[in-house]
Amino acid sequence: MGKIIMDSNGLVANAKSLANNADTYDSELAKIKSAVEELKPYWTDAAGQEFFQLFEEKYAVVDGMGQAIRDLGIAVEKTNTTMNNAIDESMSAFK
Repeated sequence: MGKIIMDSNGLVANAKSLANNADTYDSELAKIKSAVEELKPYWTDAAGQEFFQLFEEKYAVVDGMGQAIRDLGIAVEKTNTTMNNAIDESMSAFK
């Protein structure tokens, strides 16, 4: 039983670390988007338009990944809490 708790606590720590990294990830992503936005007035030909369209499509996917990572961290933490509560209840029956 102790191993399960240790493993689940490690999983929560990893999920929190991922969520913290997602914040850094968002910050860096914002810098990239800003740099791309600065190019728009200067790159107006068809190739530029194609690049900006592709960038926006990919940006939306990548931006969503940061939120998905945070959501995963929250889900892992809630599951861990629920599991720990269930284990505590089970163990109290043996007292």
